[in-house]
Amino acid sequence: MGCLVPRLILQPLVENSIVHGFTEEEIGHLKVSAKKEQGNLLLRVWDDGCGMSKEQIERILQGKEREKSDNISIGLENVLTRIRLNFGENCKIMIHSANEEYTEIVLYLPVLTEKHERVGTENEKSSDCR
Repeated sequence: MGCLVPRLILQPLVENSIVHGFTEEEIGHLKVSAKKEQGNLLLRVWDDGCGMSKEQIERILQGKEREKSDNISIGLENVLTRIRLNFGENCKIMIHSANEEYTEIVLYLPVLTEKHERVGTENEKSSDCR
């Protein structure tokens, strides 16, 4: 496919699926995919684990403050912050989930095929995309 993406953008999503979606007794399925669609690069991470509530999804997407004991969304919040820093309004994330059924996270990123300038700066090259 030859597209550039920010480093370590998928790793936290895959880790969350494994650590928070499954138990040691019940291991499920995990799918990671990438495709170009309508000028965007779609990165999907899907699992058939325990799912997320609507409240969890809203809190993550709106950037609401976490409770100290909540370690579930740190990786996802970091991914959101990093893609917004790299791409500004040219990116989006969607989370689809149903409790005890599945979770799907889809990142919509601009298609980049060579090094690009970081959003919001004039001549500084982004070193985050590989």
